[in-house]
Amino acid sequence: MSNIADYPRHKVCLVVKDERWFDTPIEDLADRSINSALYEYDPKLDPCEINLLATNDGTIQKLNKKFRNKNQPTNVLSWQAGDMTFPDSLDGDQVFRFLGDIAVSFDTLVLESSHFGLTLANHLSHLLVHSTLHLVGFTHYQKQDEKIMEGMETKILATMGITDPYGDNQMRN
Repeated sequence: MSNIADYPRHKVCLVVKDERWFDTPIEDLADRSINSALYEYDPKLDPCEINLLATNDGTIQKLNKKFRNKNQPTNVLSWQAGDMTFPDSLDGDQVFRFLGDIAVSFDTLVLESSHFGLTLANHLSHLLVHSTLHLVGFTHYQKQDEKIMEGMETKILATMGITDPYGDNQMRN
């Protein structure tokens, strides 16, 4: 298991747009999942920041339609920011690299967790790890890239004590 306490913490800026998220440990899960993914990706990575929108199917469907031309809800979306850095405060104590945005839907998360027999926490952790890897450049458009990305996800989740979500092909589309 990796010790994420020994490296620079990356920031997760959480915006909750559906009150049902308040009944989950979204803040802790997001911090742990995103930091674990970034640590396994590169333990020496300069401090980064990711915005996370915790929303519902209605909002994520609108985002999916606008940005992917798919008029249906989905579990998670992510947008890379490119190469942007900014100071954390006016005195510039620490500079963060902005990686991008993630949006996750409560409704689809609950539905998929139930369907696949997963805990909400483990499935959310997986979606956040998956999205964070997208923000640092991983894709799954080609079969070989999909295998690399899934292997990385499985490795990261294992460091968090979460079993392989692809073990029984349960999460493959």
